[in-house]
Amino acid sequence: MIVNYSPELFPHVLAMATAMRDEGEFKNRSINPAKFAALLEGKGVFCALCMEGNEYIGGIIACITPQFFGDDLIAQDMGLYVKPEHRGGTAAVRLAKAYEIWATTCGAKEIYLSQSTGCNIERTSALYEKMGYHIVGFLAKKET
Repeated sequence: MIVNYSPELFPHVLAMATAMRDEGEFKNRSINPAKFAALLEGKGVFCALCMEGNEYIGGIIACITPQFFGDDLIAQDMGLYVKPEHRGGTAAVRLAKAYEIWATTCGAKEIYLSQSTGCNIERTSALYEKMGYHIVGFLAKKET
């Protein structure tokens, strides 16, 4: 079941964000709970959790903004995470579909899904392509 964000779900969303951070490229980054909570309440932000039984097994956070060079709206995920023991099921697809419905309802001309944790890049790319996305670029990182 997909559950759209409400403030009482914040501890669960924070737990998902922390797990995603700890698993990948962001493990040395801090989390500011107050800033994170304010982001989730912001205009143009989508957040949902995937629940199986009594357990939250994944989540997605995304935003919609005008393209920097024009007025067309684009939707961009900030993170899509599924707990490792639940990967390979339908949670990621269900979360992405909920995101797509939200983005379309908001008037997005384009919907982006990304991968920035550095974990399972090929597997994630293959999943996104099976869902109708095409790979249009890459992400490079340099520590300072």
